[in-house]
Amino acid sequence: MSAKDRDWYYEHYDRQNAKENERSGIIALAATIIMPFLLCMAFAFRSIVPYISTGLIVSVNVVVFVLFRLGVIRTGDVSLSYRKVYRKRQYYRLVTSAFSQDMPLHLLMNMCSLISLGYVLEPMLGSAKFMTAYLIIMLVSGLVSSGLRKNDLFMQSIGSSGAICGLFGIYMVFVFNQGSIMAIGNLVPTLLILVMMTASPQIDSRAHFSGLITGALMAAAYLYI
Repeated sequence: MSAKDRDWYYEHYDRQNAKENERSGIIALAATIIMPFLLCMAFAFRSIVPYISTGLIVSVNVVVFVLFRLGVIRTGDVSLSYRKVYRKRQYYRLVTSAFSQDMPLHLLMNMCSLISLGYVLEPMLGSAKFMTAYLIIMLVSGLVSSGLRKNDLFMQSIGSSGAICGLFGIYMVFVFNQGSIMAIGNLVPTLLILVMMTASPQIDSRAHFSGLITGALMAAAYLYI
């Protein structure tokens, strides 16, 4: 490689790296803002707008999906992995990955599950508690999922299904507590979607199970402590 070619390569690399750092900074800022924004909206409008939390979460996911399709953001900008979370300490990815779906079917399945669970759970918990539970499950399932992939340094994951599984865990505990097992039948389509997604080798089942367990523990604590 000639000196001219080498200079061009380093200049091009530095330019690309600067662009990526700038994009990462913007995404990190957005991730930092989005959680308090969602919580404030859920608390402020909890008695005014029905299903405000479910609507807000779905809206953010749809907006991020549109940004994916427009090429504004890429999977590598928002995805979750052991290397990026635990080694590079990019903790904002716990948020960005959970609001990101890059394929239409992925978005459709997750949002259908979220809406069906939100329709049942949000009136039971209240909008503020529903949003708080969703965000806590989202963070815990992301930490556990990426932490358990220490040997898969370059494996990346995105999607809201970990938090959605946590909502299902909450619902299951509530149903068993009330002794109305038949009520689970109302969410059979949602359960089938989650089972199908968990069984797929391309799906991050660690996030699903950690989300489910986190949701169940939160519901048990809410009911019995």
